[in-house]
Amino acid sequence: MRPTTILILLLCFFSAAQAAPLTWTLDGVTFDNGTQLQGQFDYDASTNTYSNVLIQSGNPIWYSDSKLPPFTLDNTFGPGTATGFEAWTRYDGCCDSYLYIYLDSAMTDSGGVISILTTSYEARFYPGGDDYRYVTGGTISAVPIPAAAWLFGSALAGLGWLRRRQTT
Repeated sequence: MRPTTILILLLCFFSAAQAAPLTWTLDGVTFDNGTQLQGQFDYDASTNTYSNVLIQSGNPIWYSDSKLPPFTLDNTFGPGTATGFEAWTRYDGCCDSYLYIYLDSAMTDSGGVISILTTSYEARFYPGGDDYRYVTGGTISAVPIPAAAWLFGSALAGLGWLRRRQTT
């Protein structure tokens, strides 16, 4: 087969790459009482959807008159936006607890490192009042992997094969 024909066939099979959801990892997210959050989640900026959520608190979050036991978030929380989310963490018969995470800038499919704002907090709502633990610092980070990386490698392998074939 002639190289020109092969090139035309290869160009016919190229298509626009679809961005896949990125996995964002929590880094150094700490509350004002020292409790840290660990975990990660997938976020697809093109559809504004979260998936594969796994966020955990390593220790209880202490409030002025009670504590929130360690918790694990999974995919059961409500919709968020590119600049943050809120999640229900626990109901113990008397009180609801929610985690609110707000970001310095919007998540994109390009990845990067984004600071978590210190206005982020874990809140416990009592019948007679509220109690809060604020985030003192932390970031989320993601490194994108190009969806067409295998295609580039295949093209290089094909060019190598063509060159070898021409020399024989």
